[in-house]
Amino acid sequence: MIGKVIQNYKIIDELGHGGMGIIYKAYDVKLDRYVAIKILKPQVTDNRRFIERFKIEAKNQAKLSHPNIVPVYGFIDQDGIQGIVMELIEGETVEQMLEKRIRLDLNESIRIIKQVLCAIGYAHSKGFLHRDLKPSNIIINRDNIAKIMDFGISKSIFEKGITNTGTNIGTLYYMSPEQIKGEDITLQSDIYSIGITLYEMLSGAVPFDYQNEYQVIEGHLKESAPELLSKVPGLPLTIQKIIEKAIGKKPQSRFTDCKDFYDELVKLENEMGKYNRPRVEKVDRSSKSYKAKAAVYTVLVVIAGLTLVYFSFNQVDGLWKSGINPFFKMKKNPELEQQISSNNKLKWKVLVSGVKNNLNSIYFINDSTGFCCGSEGTLLSTTNSGAEWKRILSPSESELVSICFNKPESGFLIDEYSVFRTRDYGKSWEKVKVDCGGKKLYKVKFIDKLNGFIIGSNGLILKTIDGGDSWRQIESGTNNLLCDIVMDSNNGYCVGWSGEIIKTTDAGEHWKRLSPLTTNYLRRIKFADRENGFIIGGGGEIFKTTDAGANWAKVENSTSFGLYDMEYIDEKLCLIVGGQGKALLSTDRGNSWNATETNNFARLNEIFVTPQNTLFAVGANGTIVKL
Repeated sequence: MIGKVIQNYKIIDELGHGGMGIIYKAYDVKLDRYVAIKILKPQVTDNRRFIERFKIEAKNQAKLSHPNIVPVYGFIDQDGIQGIVMELIEGETVEQMLEKRIRLDLNESIRIIKQVLCAIGYAHSKGFLHRDLKPSNIIINRDNIAKIMDFGISKSIFEKGITNTGTNIGTLYYMSPEQIKGEDITLQSDIYSIGITLYEMLSGAVPFDYQNEYQVIEGHLKESAPELLSKVPGLPLTIQKIIEKAIGKKPQSRFTDCKDFYDELVKLENEMGKYNRPRVEKVDRSSKSYKAKAAVYTVLVVIAGLTLVYFSFNQVDGLWKSGINPFFKMKKNPELEQQISSNNKLKWKVLVSGVKNNLNSIYFINDSTGFCCGSEGTLLSTTNSGAEWKRILSPSESELVSICFNKPESGFLIDEYSVFRTRDYGKSWEKVKVDCGGKKLYKVKFIDKLNGFIIGSNGLILKTIDGGDSWRQIESGTNNLLCDIVMDSNNGYCVGWSGEIIKTTDAGEHWKRLSPLTTNYLRRIKFADRENGFIIGGGGEIFKTTDAGANWAKVENSTSFGLYDMEYIDEKLCLIVGGQGKALLSTDRGNSWNATETNNFARLNEIFVTPQNTLFAVGANGTIVKL
């Protein structure tokens, strides 16, 4: 099948297979994009009635438009080949995550299931039931967004009853009692499957984990699920009660709808937040010793404060007066300006990385020495301005998501749960003790040599003021994934999933949530100067501010692909990179944007501008390009 052209789709690679069909990666030659195609197996396509129902279900799923549902683009029917065309999601399913890690932590599990409930609740409101929810049908993309697959297909699969010979035992593990008995199926049936899925995510196994089909069925119909806390001591009793309600034997004993289920999880998160707050011991402020110490400390604090204010004023004032702002250091780039003025295009050079893994982040400590990192512990370095890249010893075999240096010799590298540091220009890396509370890390960024941040899932913000020697968690006021942070001396913003935008006015010590700009994710925030800046994100959305972030206006453009990173090349030139190897270029400070090619079809994740204004970008399939 690889290399075969079906209608306007060229089959590129096999992504996976199941009992019903095989999923392929394909290239849509008409719309210039990659897609996923599920091709049905011959034994399934022999049933004409099944195919007709399957077509109807594909059309129905295409009507569902939700950020947590994989969209269907079309249906294939050619030369006996039947299949559905879907959005290509790069990431891993919950099933794959469990295969690697056995079980997931509570915070991560709740974050995923809440997104699942949003998607299923939306589908229910449109009159659709999924009927085959399980970990293999939940995929987490590279922005940590959960998306539901195979919507409605299960209706056709079990058209003749699920207890027929040949029933998939993997699906039986998640079936509701009424589904097994062939009774009417309601939205509570989907809630049951979600409850079973959450149980497995937390414990590493389904509650009725038998190899015999009959025993699995009997478990669903007659047995109580083993207590979750007996399998995973330390979990709050509340989560066990929530799951017990979700997987009640009778539909009426379960949650009324997905919103009720969702609200209970939110209550649990709030409870956990209270319990995790540090205890404050009471102090006797009336004692003489306390008053004496307080007076001394007050004098010291005042002296230190005046010194800090003087130093900060001179440093920041010097930056502004020199024309270089703390957000971004821009220089003129006559070469690029000449190139663009002649043909309005950029001459990208595709470099040889030597790897096929996804590359997530790139950083240069000077014009010649740089690093990039990616999936499966991929860590590359160059010492000749990107002409050659070599794979170097990595401190982790997990996905490396971000790299940043605060000094030429000192840098930080993070995977999803660990922080690593180098003190010798990237020659060796050591693990740093950081408490992230089980939350996923997403990006590390330094504002200067001493002050830096790590942001991540569930509103995670870690801050350092000593160059990374120690990190402490800051309350962000949100549970959404945070994707990017920008900061000057005191003022800053974080942006993230579901249009999240939060603001600080005290150097990141306290944050205030602002009104969401969109329901899509926000990936990057950049400022050109004190007043003007941009936010980019999902669905090709661009937002602009001209008043230091007080107000944001949507910039209209014809882009529909996801936008991942943005840089100011010089005072006039701005570049945005995104999905499908696409890029947007502005020559007027971001007032208007035009598409420009990058000579490759891979998604570009991050770009970096060196001190001498050489631009590099990294992305999927080991892609590194240079400008």
